[in-house]
Amino acid sequence: MVKLVIEPLQKTRHSRTQFDCGLTPVNDFLKKAARRQMDLRVNHTWVAVAQTEEAAPVLAFFTLTQCTVSRTELPSDLPVTQWPRYPLPVLKLAWLGVHKTHQRTAQRMGELMLVDAINRSTAMVRSTGLGIALLVDPLPEQSEHFFLKYGFQAMQRAFRERATLFLPLRQA
Repeated sequence: MVKLVIEPLQKTRHSRTQFDCGLTPVNDFLKKAARRQMDLRVNHTWVAVAQTEEAAPVLAFFTLTQCTVSRTELPSDLPVTQWPRYPLPVLKLAWLGVHKTHQRTAQRMGELMLVDAINRSTAMVRSTGLGIALLVDPLPEQSEHFFLKYGFQAMQRAFRERATLFLPLRQA
């Protein structure tokens, strides 16, 4: 089995041209916008690649960004009154894609990328003291089930007719 490394997207080291996860918007983001948006400091993309290759094809990726939510959008089981009335800082898993050849394999690449995204988000919250959760807007319905398995819960906010999902991040 090839050893993988997850590292920040680099224009010259990571080949994105052959990436295909089966979802055109996800493919297009990685190929056309991810690097440019990193340069603008809008978000940050990490990629999974084989450790041994120089010009490594991207096998999977995720992108984190920041945003805010209103306390009225939080999951209904969280007491609204404990939160201030102004927008609350959160991190957002804006994109997550796994190349079709690595989907539903023993490597569990989607899970690997999600766990890495959660760990990086938790580290950011710990180091800055800012941020209460990690959000995700699941695109296909099957991805919603994937995130729910890992403790995400529905918010009172929707994206493309599907609930935005919320994972509390502990600052301990």
